[in-house]
Amino acid sequence: MAPPGGPWNVETLERTLLETFELGRLRAVDPQVLGEDAGLQRALPALYVSHNAAGEALSTDFTPEPRT
Repeated sequence: MAPPGGPWNVETLERTLLETFELGRLRAVDPQVLGEDAGLQRALPALYVSHNAAGEALSTDFTPEPRT
């Protein structure tokens, strides 16, 4: 790992991105869980990330890639 303020390398960048995706998954909430909360309904459109499980359109896939 690069020291603070030091140069980045591919391994450090990869670990940083994987951690970012993992933290995003941990913070994700299924919209159905939120119910009818008007405050959340106003705030969440800015936070939605599309996902098309059928693969019929472009969408975000947070499935982790197998590590080699």
